[in-house]
Amino acid sequence: MPSHLNLPFALSPEPQQAARQLAEGLRLLRQRSQARADANPERPGWEVLDPRWCRIWVFGERGWTSGERGWPTVADAIGEWLRETRRALPTEQRLVFGAPLVIPKQHKTIEPPSGYERRERRPSPLWLSVTRAENGNLLGVATLFQSRFLPLRRGGEEQLERLYAQIAAAVAQLPNVAEVQYA
Repeated sequence: MPSHLNLPFALSPEPQQAARQLAEGLRLLRQRSQARADANPERPGWEVLDPRWCRIWVFGERGWTSGERGWPTVADAIGEWLRETRRALPTEQRLVFGAPLVIPKQHKTIEPPSGYERRERRPSPLWLSVTRAENGNLLGVATLFQSRFLPLRRGGEEQLERLYAQIAAAVAQLPNVAEVQYA
């Protein structure tokens, strides 16, 4: 964190408290940068740190400690959650986790659903990361950028909204999850 911002991001190991700390820091950052609440009235075409279009959650287990065995355990837990979440979606809806959707064993690429235009590449709007809390334990952070994933055709906006709702519902199932409320 740049020192000139002087933001309080030494996070508590408790996800609920860490979420409150992140919320306070993000509100302060938005205030200092004079971000307007109505700056993005429509879904933006890019990732933006706006409470209307970006949701953030903090999650973790007490046993998620740093060290040689800690990081792989946390990465495996998050990876398993992501695999299960993707498997629960019909194949064509998995596109929201990144495009193009390639199925290596079948040697094919899935085209976007009817509401979307084809594009060469698009990263997933769900960003998963791991950070160290002030006591050295590890916390997961899930950030969902609810931007316009791909150019939409008629009816695509509702479909995109449903997909983002599905992702948010899946994130809510992570261990000890707390959403960051920074509006």
